[in-house]
Amino acid sequence: MDKQALKNILYGSLYELALDKKYYYHSKFDTKYSHFTPEGEKAVVEILTIWVDRLLKEEDSSLDKRAKDIVLKSLKDNENE
Repeated sequence: MDKQALKNILYGSLYELALDKKYYYHSKFDTKYSHFTPEGEKAVVEILTIWVDRLLKEEDSSLDKRAKDIVLKSLKDNENE
């Protein structure tokens, strides 16, 4: 899964929570009255915990791939010399 997909998942997850009154109270009067409910706060922490773990795994995978590509390119360049 790439970074853009992870961003879309986070955005979609938070948006869906914000639409559900069980998780988020939205005040049309003033934003200072809008807030996550206790259930919403718990859900946000759970979502972020899973999302951050996946993001870090994706970054490690991406770094590993780039490192391997650099080594392979270096080996090819040395072979051609």
